Amino acid sequence: MYMRIARIAGPAVLAVLAGAGAAAQDAPGDAVLEEVTTVARKVQERLIDVPLAITKFDTQEIERAGIRNLDDVAALTPSLTFSNVIGEFLPVPVIRNMAPTAIFQENNAGIFVDGVFVSGREGLNFAQLDLSGIEVVKGPVSALYGRSTFSGAIIYTTARPTDTFTGRAEAQFGTDDKQFGKITLSGPIAGDRLQGRVALMYDNWEGSYTNHGGGDRLGGYEYKTVNASLLFTPSDSFEALLGLYASDDQIGTPALTSVATNCENRSLVNPMASGFANFCGELPEAGDLSTIPQAEGEDRDLVRSHLNLTWNLAGGSAIASVTGYSSLQQSFTEDASRSGPATFTYQATPFAPMAPGLLRTLQTGLLQIGPGDETQEFSQELRFTSALESSLRFSLGGYYYSTENEAAGDGVVSTQPLPADFFAFCPCVQTGPTTVVSLGFANPIYLPWFSSPTGDAILSPIVRDETEALAGFGYLEADFGQRWEGRLEARYTEEEKTVTDLLGDSPEQNNTWSFLTWRANLNYKPDEDTTVYGSVATGEKSGAFDTASVDFDGAGGAPPELLVFNVDPEKNTTFELGWKDRSRSGRLQSDLAVFYIDWTDIVIPQVITEVEGQVVNIPFSLDVNAGDATIYGIELAVVAQLSEGWVAEINGSWADAEYDDAVAETFREFPSFAPDGDVSGRKVLRQSKWKGALSLTYAAALNDRVDWFMRGDLTHQDQQYADSTNQTIIPSHTGFNARFGFQGERYQLELWALNLFEDDGPTGAFRDVRFDNSVSTSPALVGSVFPFRYTVSHPRLRQLGMTLRVNF
Repeated sequence: MYMRIARIAGPAVLAVLAGAGAAAQDAPGDAVLEEVTTVARKVQERLIDVPLAITKFDTQEIERAGIRNLDDVAALTPSLTFSNVIGEFLPVPVIRNMAPTAIFQENNAGIFVDGVFVSGREGLNFAQLDLSGIEVVKGPVSALYGRSTFSGAIIYTTARPTDTFTGRAEAQFGTDDKQFGKITLSGPIAGDRLQGRVALMYDNWEGSYTNHGGGDRLGGYEYKTVNASLLFTPSDSFEALLGLYASDDQIGTPALTSVATNCENRSLVNPMASGFANFCGELPEAGDLSTIPQAEGEDRDLVRSHLNLTWNLAGGSAIASVTGYSSLQQSFTEDASRSGPATFTYQATPFAPMAPGLLRTLQTGLLQIGPGDETQEFSQELRFTSALESSLRFSLGGYYYSTENEAAGDGVVSTQPLPADFFAFCPCVQTGPTTVVSLGFANPIYLPWFSSPTGDAILSPIVRDETEALAGFGYLEADFGQRWEGRLEARYTEEEKTVTDLLGDSPEQNNTWSFLTWRANLNYKPDEDTTVYGSVATGEKSGAFDTASVDFDGAGGAPPELLVFNVDPEKNTTFELGWKDRSRSGRLQSDLAVFYIDWTDIVIPQVITEVEGQVVNIPFSLDVNAGDATIYGIELAVVAQLSEGWVAEINGSWADAEYDDAVAETFREFPSFAPDGDVSGRKVLRQSKWKGALSLTYAAALNDRVDWFMRGDLTHQDQQYADSTNQTIIPSHTGFNARFGFQGERYQLELWALNLFEDDGPTGAFRDVRFDNSVSTSPALVGSVFPFRYTVSHPRLRQLGMTLRVNF
């Protein structure tokens, strides 16, 4: 299929690029593209000189494209996809198809704000307030940024204070009760030595979907955010930049559905198992959504601060210090059933008159409670960089990082009481027409949900996770003649992780890992505006450990043993060839990269039934290094000034990620994957082979005082597999955003339409379990504890609105 697409689309793409190039070269007038700079290597450089595949959005592009979050960044970036499978709990940016298989482990792509790593996963997709740039760096940059950039990095830079007074007010209104207001003030506080900047924002949106369960609309949010900074320059050689971001975020109940499994009947492999375990086919659209009114979504409080110090020394060298601190608090209430009430099968009391032992059903809402978790992070980087104009350049630095997370115990509570005739939850064995015997083990699981106002949730912290890391890093760069440049980067890291059980008697568990990551580049510049490069880079993801309370068969009533299992770091080696070019006319910029990735020791969740030859009484889940994969692909981005006022941008990527050797024991009872769950040869989950975007912008003078402009963005993302079986398909997406407006020196009015053609297919999914029981496929066994389902996320639908901006 893809070869057919390539044969059909390939000539068309080449024709578009050739036409853009010809039009750009022949464009009349003096219109040229602005030169783009980057801070991806922690110094200001021309983007065209940097041997990395980078997509850059500046302030104007962020505004014109209407970038609001990571979804919008990903839509316009080749080789970047983004999924948020359940509210803001599990945001997953995926660069070059390196999707994390263990969804609760750390992401493979790191996010940085003003040089500071963003920890606290629930806070990754934050309000895009007062930014001067967003850069997506593709490929591991672990040598510069650390183990969090296993597949790449997303770098945010906030706007700096100005030395003259400026101000801007912005108001936005749209469908689904969209209300947005922002005011920004910047200018001198104490002459030319101290400047300040502050931006205040209120952003409210009710969401795309009506809640047929009677609560608020689904998928909305309310952000109250402030971003402030101070720039202190007591001398020409020193500056201090202090920044603060704080946001009180109310994130509404997400637009989710629960889709029943329809394939892989486990009873064909294991007679004691029952029910379908997977979904085969393309996941359906949302339809009518319904959640219980008690589900209010997430409450997120986020504070970030940074202090960046720069000393410019004699001879052009510099010392830089970057200090970061953040605090994230989150709690939530969600509908555990996703859509519609949960149904429980139970055995009526044997003493009930008229119908002893008959099965009954109970329908109830289930509220999932997250009492809260808190993440605090501190980091300190100090580095020395030699003069950038020298033919031999180097940098040396040190880095310290610590984070602490305390989490309370999530739980479930029923919105309905137990019926008066309740005796026991099934599974049950039916021994006669009117006789049912309860197996008993479901009661300890479900009864707490009906016996306490907070169900089985534990409101105080139950576990503390701590990470502490120390690293040294540097690079050596040299020119060879006037056209060749070589660079070697390296970083050595030691990291310790500790887990403390705050309620039980389990001993504190810790583990330490050390690793070396590096990158080697060789660049050739045939002229000032062309760079050809080759690179080899390594990435190493942080190690971890997993614990399980294990009960062995034949243990003679002994208590379960707490076992600790090491999870080794994942590794990758990326080979890349690239070409960057800016035409002599300044009207055409091109960026091409071809890459190959060898990915090893992939962490894949497993269901474990035995340990060192001993069978366990109750199987448990464990993260295990259980796979290797190969990825290869190509990325292309072209920007062309077609003529005075017309700018076209086209980008695209193709990549294929496939398991070479991988086992997911979770699937061992699937008939198609029995007996061991081997998924070798399958595609890595949550990857899109094809991805692309086409943007066209036009701006012209309406009169001497006012310009008018329009912009259209057409984006496409290929289908994805929801898991490593490749049976469950998340459909492809094609979106179109349009903007039209007028701009003067002081005023700007813009009309916009997002997702104009109403692409409404699911955007993400993961296999989990229903929080109830259901009828078994076995004629004698009734009810299954936690039957499988798919939780499916749905997109924002069409939005229409208007934005007014005023400069003062």
